[in-house]
Amino acid sequence: YAIFRRLFQGKDTSLFLIGDPKQAIYGFRGADLFTYLQARREIGRHYTLTRNWRSDSGLLQAVNTLFTWRSHPFIVPEIPCPPLMPADRRDLPPPWLHPREAPFSIFLLEKEALVGAEKSRSRTNDLIARGTAARIAALVRGDGSGRIPCPPGAIAVLVRFHREARLIQKALRDLGVPQILQNAGNVFDAPEAEDMERIASALAFPGRE
Repeated sequence: YAIFRRLFQGKDTSLFLIGDPKQAIYGFRGADLFTYLQARREIGRHYTLTRNWRSDSGLLQAVNTLFTWRSHPFIVPEIPCPPLMPADRRDLPPPWLHPREAPFSIFLLEKEALVGAEKSRSRTNDLIARGTAARIAALVRGDGSGRIPCPPGAIAVLVRFHREARLIQKALRDLGVPQILQNAGNVFDAPEAEDMERIASALAFPGRE
């Protein structure tokens, strides 16, 4: 940000910065919350996307309820949490979602299952993986109520670490549920990173063959 500010600030140029405060809080992704806040303070005009085209209205309402019951859900007052507005379109829920089923649910492991596990992170992670896989298996196979089974391709499990993804994959495999692992890997191992390194080196040392 310091580089862009030095290049463009106070000159007859235009600079558009696209920021997402809810992404800026993810320090484990290398995000820098305070750089975002500094840029927001120094930029004169702000524009905000007010419509969500990715989720149905029921899910958006649930998320609004979760994050708006406190005045500062992200602790820092400068990170707002305006209500998400659904796009003006007719929702078409998937056929495997029961009309009376909540669009947003939180599942808890039984306390008895965690006895002794709080002292072992690996055991806790294993219990969470198996519990998640069991819930997915029930959705894929149907729960006996006559509902349409959910296809495995419509389910995604988001994790923080690759090892957690491998645990989920093993638990699903043990239950016979089809799965694939989307391993993003290290961005610096990509061929594009090597190309960018060559370009940057050429710019920094143009006299070196």
